[in-house]
Amino acid sequence: MDGEIRSYYFPHPDSMDYIRFDTAYKFGNKPVNKVFYGPGLRMIFSGDDAGQFVAYDLVKKVNRDVKANGPVNTFAVSIDRMHYFIATKGSNEIIQYNILGKEIRRFQGHQAEINDLEVTVDRKYLISASSDKTVKIWNLQSGKVAISLSNHSWNVTGLSVDPYSRYVASCGLDGIINIYSIANGKLIKTMRNENGRCTDIAFSPDLEHVIVALHMDTPGEQGYGTNIWPTGLERPTAASTSSGGTQSKAMQEAIKRAQERRKKKAKQAKPAKMKEEAKEESSETTLKETDQIKISVED
Repeated sequence: MDGEIRSYYFPHPDSMDYIRFDTAYKFGNKPVNKVFYGPGLRMIFSGDDAGQFVAYDLVKKVNRDVKANGPVNTFAVSIDRMHYFIATKGSNEIIQYNILGKEIRRFQGHQAEINDLEVTVDRKYLISASSDKTVKIWNLQSGKVAISLSNHSWNVTGLSVDPYSRYVASCGLDGIINIYSIANGKLIKTMRNENGRCTDIAFSPDLEHVIVALHMDTPGEQGYGTNIWPTGLERPTAASTSSGGTQSKAMQEAIKRAQERRKKKAKQAKPAKMKEEAKEESSETTLKETDQIKISVED
């Protein structure tokens, strides 16, 4: 509400019992409605009530702003960080911008405010959740609705796409959690929180669970909480992803490029490594250069 964004970290990698404050960021004084730690783990994106969408580079420490048509309710960012999809409060439209803030396209089809947005890794689909009780899967090439899903009885408030872009999970103020196949819109599983209204949702990296943020409706008290639900899904194997279509091919190409960058960096670092090894023999100082190389690789 004060416009501040905070990042935290886990001091002990083997324990998630507590977290510690790291850094605060502030790009304005209006309430921030959504924050996203972006693709590549070097960007922070945020949208606020002033209609300001911010893309902040953690490495270069500079930000690029886009002025939206109104208070930013939600947004999504493409995996290449070249396009932003923004929905403002009270609007049933989604506007696509490029990194220069130029409007590219408008997605029209919802009948009420849009509460959450996701873009699949292959940049094939945009997925939206709305107060009109629907989830829509948009074809990004045509800009048209490919599939409209109507399995909620109240506002749909949260979305999460799995890392392989095979499934989307939705949650709403009706307390319902739905998991769909993105390819055909098939409803795979439905779960219900009897004691709260869902406000947001996220897949675990292994796809085996979803965690849901709740506004609790327990008689005699009100508050906030979370629930963790099993999905019944399994993370795709290497064999299944290799034959899983264009999205998995894109992921494999990205992995291949990362491997090639590692090989190139290792080749360039070899002479320096030999020199450092000779230095270590004389001074008996260990630099752990292999760890440094791993840290420097950008996947």
